[in-house]
Amino acid sequence: MKCKKCGAELANGVLFCRECGTKVESEKKFCHECGTELTDGVKFCPNCGAKVDVEEVIDADVPKSKETITDLEKVKGKLVNIWNSLEFFYKVAAVEMLIAVLLLFAALCVHKILPIFISILQIGSLIAAICFHKGILKTQKKYGKYVLLIVSIFLVVLNIISYSFGDKENIDILKETKEKAVVDLQISVGVADCVGKNYSDIENVLSENGFTNITLREMEDLETSESDRVGQIESISIDGNTKFDKNQTFQSDSEIVINYHTYAKCSVNIHVNFAPNLIFSRYDVEFNFDNVNKGTLSHGEDEDYHFDVKPGNYLVQFVSEESSSVKGEATLKVSGDVNVSYRISCYSDEISVDVEYTENIGEIGENEIMMDSAMTDYRYENYKDVEEKLKKLGFTNIKTNILYDIEFGLTDEGETEAVSINGDDDFKRGDIFPNNAEVVITYHMKAEDNLARETETIRQTETAKETEAETESKENLTVDNCPELSNMLSNKAEIDESYSEFASKYKERVIEFDGQIADCTHHENYNTRFDYLITAIDDSNHQVGPYFKFQNVNYSDLNTDLDSVTVGLNVHITAEVEKYDSVSGLFYLKPISVIGK
Repeated sequence: MKCKKCGAELANGVLFCRECGTKVESEKKFCHECGTELTDGVKFCPNCGAKVDVEEVIDADVPKSKETITDLEKVKGKLVNIWNSLEFFYKVAAVEMLIAVLLLFAALCVHKILPIFISILQIGSLIAAICFHKGILKTQKKYGKYVLLIVSIFLVVLNIISYSFGDKENIDILKETKEKAVVDLQISVGVADCVGKNYSDIENVLSENGFTNITLREMEDLETSESDRVGQIESISIDGNTKFDKNQTFQSDSEIVINYHTYAKCSVNIHVNFAPNLIFSRYDVEFNFDNVNKGTLSHGEDEDYHFDVKPGNYLVQFVSEESSSVKGEATLKVSGDVNVSYRISCYSDEISVDVEYTENIGEIGENEIMMDSAMTDYRYENYKDVEEKLKKLGFTNIKTNILYDIEFGLTDEGETEAVSINGDDDFKRGDIFPNNAEVVITYHMKAEDNLARETETIRQTETAKETEAETESKENLTVDNCPELSNMLSNKAEIDESYSEFASKYKERVIEFDGQIADCTHHENYNTRFDYLITAIDDSNHQVGPYFKFQNVNYSDLNTDLDSVTVGLNVHITAEVEKYDSVSGLFYLKPISVIGK
């Protein structure tokens, strides 16, 4: 019988070809007429009835021509034959030897000393077991070779476990190496050379000196107005020592800690008003802040977000979950704590982003007001309610404008049409205005009320003119036209009953006199409001009369021609009489003008 693969002669009963290793299968016989497979011993084909001639039987599996056998297949076949011919003992020993060699190779790659030793010991025990089995080594105990096989298996387990033991050894080696690398270095800068300098420059200097253990720590303490201090070193220490000099010696691995200034983080609150669609473009949206995904917005549902970030410009993005090309974005400038609201609307090819309001909390100055509503929020409300809300915000200069246009009762009387602040009738929530800004509330009234209003206006105008004429007839009081003022300003007593009588008699009248700025202090904790003390002086430059006081006034209230009103200046005072305090001896005036002399 021949091998179906290579054609080599095969002995009876073999299972594999010794040349190529192909599995030997029994011959199959087929009818020479119809090709039907035949069983052993039949004389006629069961399909066509043709007589079976043993010499003419077709063996379909025997190749008609000799096939080419590759070298790889020959080697594979020989290895299979060798493995099949091995005893069970050798098969076990071969598997253990393969594992031992692989473990030895792995240990050599990672430089593990203990696993290397165990692998060598395992290989040695396997070689000894094989020598005992072949009789190269003699022993009276026949089971000794099996003991060595079992020991080898135990060494495999121990080898694997030993990898964890080697970590400490390697760490110790690294530590020893590091310790050997530590050297003494001279530092080229002292503390005085570092404080106030840019941390990056000092870090580079220290690295050039050879120091390797430098830690940078941010001090988040600066406002946006302090940009010139960003990166400045506040303090520096070496191994906890905050006082060191130039050229002083330290070890190269000494711990150097540099504390430097940077912007304080700002609180950012973002509200997203997601406008829903009824049918089309009803997709969810991913929210990205500073190119980082912060979550998904379900269609039509509002959401709030909070971030603590440093001042700067940040990109706000809204991206469709269905297509990354469909998106909308806005830039948020952060210079302090800020509240912002975006209204987003989904379309097939884009996401529109509109800013509803921006509240820059940190930008509100003294005597300034941040709007808590947009102009459109006041429309259709009664003007009296609007006026009350604006007063509560702090506005002091509120006026009204009437539209006499209600003819058929379609609009409620007093309904607000518009509100303007310093001429701005499209302000939004978060906009900032001075508290004395002119606020005009425009509202609707019946057309029939216009005539009566005009009549009242004429009457009020005439009254105002009469009052103005009366006021003009009251000329300012001076030492020339008012003997009482002259006597008061020549009185050398700081406190006198006549001062109180004068204040009561001439309350709200305007007086003029020459005086001197005796004192100037900040009013309470304000930076821009002051209290002034003024005295009259005689020809010898001595104080006479009471101490006059301007209380809680701004520099602009003085209406002065001077660059600054400071202590010791001689000035001409024009002021309105308010009151005299007999307890403190202060005569309070309301300034009209302070002119230099």
